[in-house]
Amino acid sequence: MPGSWAASRHTTYRRLSWAGLAYLIGAGSVIGFTAYMWLLDHVPGPLVATYTFVNPIIAVVLGWRFLDERPTPQMLAGTVLVVGSVVAVWWLGKREQQHHRAAVGG
Repeated sequence: MPGSWAASRHTTYRRLSWAGLAYLIGAGSVIGFTAYMWLLDHVPGPLVATYTFVNPIIAVVLGWRFLDERPTPQMLAGTVLVVGSVVAVWWLGKREQQHHRAAVGG
């Protein structure tokens, strides 16, 4: 049915699918992996591991911003818990480094 609403809708979804795939390949794989490897060389491992917990928050923010998805109160509460946990890991890592420096004398 050329020119019909269903055909144009199918084309739009197909373009969005290819755009999504390109984004996942580019941002998710190439840029993400490169950044992860760089972080492993420059930041303590436990702090680098927290990226796994932050990814869903980024997905929710992008969905809200670009796809008009509405975050639920549970999602917002989860965001607060995740961000609080990442800050706690970072803070405890800093504290451990300070104690180690004091013990070594540096």
